[in-house]
Amino acid sequence: MSSLLGARRSMARPAAEVLLILEVVFTVLAWGGGAAWAQGPIVAFAFLGLAAAAVDAGYRQKRLWVPAFAGVLGVAAVVCLLQLIPLPTFLLRWLGPATAELRDFALVPLGLTRARPISLDPPSTWRELSKHLAYLAVLLTAAHLGDSRKTRRRLFAAVALTGAALALTGFGHLLVDAHALFGLFPYLQAAPPLVTPFGNPNHLAAYLTLSGALLLGLALTEEQRPRMAAWALLAVFNGAAVLLSLSRGGIVFFAAGQLGILVAARVQRTREREPSRSPDSGLGPGARTLAAVGILGAIVAVGSYLAFEEVTTELETADSVEKLQSSKVELYPMIARAGLAAWPLGMGRGAFQEGFTRFQTLAPESTFTMPENLVLQLFCELGLFVSLGVLALAGVVLVQRLKQGLSLLEAAALIGVLALVLHDIFDFALERQGTAVAALVVVGLLTPRAEDSGRTGRKLPRRWTWPLLAALAGLALLATVWGRPRVEEAEAKLAASLPKVSAPAARAKALALIDVHPADYALYALVGWSEASRASGSPREALAFLNRALYLKPLDAASHWAAARALVRLGKLNQALPEYRLAVLDGAPSSEVWNEALSRAHGVEALTRLVGDRLEVAETLSLLLESQARNPEALALLEAAQTQVTDGGSGSLWTRSAWLRHQQKDDAGALADLETARTRGAKGPDIARIQASVLEGQGKRGDAIRVLEAATSHNPDDVGSAFELAAVWVRGGKPARGREALQRISPFVHDSNQRVQMLSLEAATYQAEAKLNRALESYESALRLQPQNPGLYYAVASLQASLHRNQLAIDAARAGMAYDSAEGRKRQMAWIAELESKDREEVQKREDQLLEQPPRAAPVEP
Repeated sequence: MSSLLGARRSMARPAAEVLLILEVVFTVLAWGGGAAWAQGPIVAFAFLGLAAAAVDAGYRQKRLWVPAFAGVLGVAAVVCLLQLIPLPTFLLRWLGPATAELRDFALVPLGLTRARPISLDPPSTWRELSKHLAYLAVLLTAAHLGDSRKTRRRLFAAVALTGAALALTGFGHLLVDAHALFGLFPYLQAAPPLVTPFGNPNHLAAYLTLSGALLLGLALTEEQRPRMAAWALLAVFNGAAVLLSLSRGGIVFFAAGQLGILVAARVQRTREREPSRSPDSGLGPGARTLAAVGILGAIVAVGSYLAFEEVTTELETADSVEKLQSSKVELYPMIARAGLAAWPLGMGRGAFQEGFTRFQTLAPESTFTMPENLVLQLFCELGLFVSLGVLALAGVVLVQRLKQGLSLLEAAALIGVLALVLHDIFDFALERQGTAVAALVVVGLLTPRAEDSGRTGRKLPRRWTWPLLAALAGLALLATVWGRPRVEEAEAKLAASLPKVSAPAARAKALALIDVHPADYALYALVGWSEASRASGSPREALAFLNRALYLKPLDAASHWAAARALVRLGKLNQALPEYRLAVLDGAPSSEVWNEALSRAHGVEALTRLVGDRLEVAETLSLLLESQARNPEALALLEAAQTQVTDGGSGSLWTRSAWLRHQQKDDAGALADLETARTRGAKGPDIARIQASVLEGQGKRGDAIRVLEAATSHNPDDVGSAFELAAVWVRGGKPARGREALQRISPFVHDSNQRVQMLSLEAATYQAEAKLNRALESYESALRLQPQNPGLYYAVASLQASLHRNQLAIDAARAGMAYDSAEGRKRQMAWIAELESKDREEVQKREDQLLEQPPRAAPVEP
């Protein structure tokens, strides 16, 4: 019996260690912990490992050690549980004002009157509760195994080797130019520079920051020189992979961590019990410093050799305060407002994506799943006091740990964790379990033991161990199950069912899903769009749902567009027109929306309402109205917009009106508008081109040429003015001067469309000189650039016909018809028929001439 107990005792500790390593590896392989299906196995590995640790503690007559840092995870888990308890209305208004407001505005009028929890998306918070409980199990297991220096080193090595394997995986894919993970799993919405299970290069760099610190620490503290060289080589590969990830934050904080370890190696003092060396190193302090410098130098050398230009280009995108402010940092005030709206207990852990859209005033086309800032993440999801308490507790634990002293390997591990946390001030790597689990393993291994300091943890009473473990495991599994309904799945399910069911059935299905995900604007928007679009739908019901969607996401372009359609069906055009404008401004397809709006907006009053206070919209609409041959309305719209200008700018409004006046033969008004445009600061080639066109229309071709030549001399790369100048020279009977203008602009013509235009103008100059073969060569060159341009084929056909090569002309015309519209093909068929008729007439004429000629006398032989 004693031998059996000894065998079980000897197996429990290795089992806990293996399960902990499997947890680390599995979370990395499961797309960095981002795979939806991975949560169940992650919870299972975590609690099986903790159970093995509890068995080992029992057989060793010890109690499980609960480090102080467990309080951070425990508080977060308790708050998650509180956020999931349905509360009476008065209490909800106090603890969850954002949820109470949503309930009163959106849910109660729809008949969803039951008590609500604080979380704006309960399934997401259930998933976070499951994750936090699994994290707690990982931390307790690592803290138990950390009482042995050899075990600590093995587990540090496991995390480090996982990072090294990631780096080598990325290099392997890069070597064979593979863009799908292991050749089997392509990334559909990402294109990471290094292909690994981490689709996000920032998350890869964050993990490698931690593993790189451990690899460097293991290299500096290894007693056997061959192993030391192996750790150093892996550290170099790990660091080079960070550089190749092209993650700006990752590179910066990886470098900070490595330099921190270099400083720690420099100032490391020998312990009293081993005066000649550090307890975990075969090197003296000076040799460790030199080794660290050498490894860092090798990382820089290898990384620079592989990706110097890419890294410098990426870093240049954030080399100033202005550039940083124009990046994700500019979103922080907007995110902070979202946190302030739910400050007592947050909007629900994991519910940021659904809760934030109400406050999103920038980048309407983007979906923000995370704040990409650890502090703001906690503030938004846990509330002000809880987030401050969690951060303060973590800070206290860190200070207490620093007071107790660290070996060089422990210092490297702690620096790696701190660099990772600092990296998360600008990212959300710790929100993914692949990085979080590895970090918690390291934190657990760094936990001081009871014999070192009783202030940094507590021993768990034996009678509580198994009941508490069973309760936590059961709650984690239930939370995993209850967290399975995901927002994306609900949206896909509703979108698929809407076309197949009646309007009442669609509303009933939507309400059932909204009851589960009350803050998901897309569920309301899908029903609203369906009701506004289907002939049997109710526009009033559409507006009811769309108002709620726009309450949850004011910048939703599709909802504004659908609201405009519903208002039109209700006969409220004046209210619909601003909705069209908002739809375009928020990212809807502009040409489609504007054309739909213009088909309903007639008269200057309606058009002005469509513009609103966005005067730049007037220019866009004037262009569309001109394309629809509604020039008088376009001009009237611009005049109305001009009366609203209060500052000295907006000169482009007068530039556009000048062009429209010129189109209507009001040259005097056009010149007056151009003068006003100049006084209001309008610049650019449009003014010169319009002025030249007006002058040429007045018969002042010389003045027009002088204006264009001045424009091109002032802006030598002004391609449009040079083309117009060439065309004016051709119309003036001096095609050679036109070619000179084209030759001057030729070095600045890079776009294929511009080059085709230049070659077409060049052909026109040759045609004006009756050099038809040269013109034909220019058109054929243009045709090689745009082989699907029917106009170029027809130009070639016309020239071939002028050269009496009728069959070649017909062939060119038929080739162009393959790319033309039905109406264009009809016109060309008529032209081809006419050309064939002429060709037959010419052939017949030649035959008649031959018949009319007298026969020649036969030669007389001598």
